[in-house]
Order: sequence, then C-alpha cells, then structure tokens
Amino acid sequence: MYLIIGILASYAVPSYRVAVGTSRAATMYALMHTIDEAQQFYLMRTNHYSANLNSLVISMPAGFREVNASAISTDNMQCLIVSFNENNHSSIRCWDLKTDVSLEKYYDSTEWLCWARQNNALGNRICQNISGKDEPTSSGGDNEYRYNYQ
Repeated sequence: MYLIIGILASYAVPSYRVAVGTSRAATMYALMHTIDEAQQFYLMRTNHYSANLNSLVISMPAGFREVNASAISTDNMQCLIVSFNENNHSSIRCWDLKTDVSLEKYYDSTEWLCWARQNNALGNRICQNISGKDEPTSSGGDNEYRYNYQ
C-alpha cells in the first residue's frame, strides 16, 4: 500500500508544483497586462513610454511595495520597467523568485516572453505550460531559454 502511495505521489507532486508555478505566472501576467495598458495610455498622451511606474495610472497591487521609481516587489515577486534607447524600446519584466521564472512584455510588440534558466526543469515546464510550446524559441544571455507566445 505504501508503495502505491509513493508511486502516485511521485507523479502528483511535480505536476502540482508546475500547476502552482503556472498560477503564480498568471498573477504576474495580470499585473503586467495592467502596466502594459497603462503604458499604451501614457504613450497616447505623451508620444513615449514611461520609465517610471509613478507616471502611470495604476494602483499599487496588494502586497507590493515600491523599490524605486521603476520597480515594485513582494517577498516572492519583483517587477521592473526596463528602458532602452531613451524609452523607444521598453519592456516590463517580472520575476517569480520562488520558481526563478520571469515574464517579459515589450510595449511595442504583441508578443510575450517567458524566461527560464536552462538547468531549471520546473521553470521550463512552467514556460512550456504558459506558451503552449514544447521547445524554447531561443536561448538568451545568462543561460536562459526564451519561450515566445501571443
């Protein structure tokens, strides 16, 4: 009997961890979607994206605190506005510190990115779940795999 329970647990626990990680990523996605919409509104008013979260019309999500003008965090999650080329190519990137998975959205694109370290099996399964892809789209710096999705 204990053998059967052990076998069932060996299948259930990894699937449970992927489901929890995917749920955490969905929370990141919702926050990032809100920030992305606020950035689009800001772009219409000013003709450029904001590098400052305080300039956007959003309310601080429950449990988050401001780290600096472009970053917010909780104990388990961190989000940052990343600006390139004087705000012409900017993104929002959030990290789940428990699973070491991050999501990224460039404001001038409809594509989303899920990043997981190459040696992080759980992170890669979460990104596969989110993106619907069995294989990464490409590799990035820092030994990360990137999964693109819409």
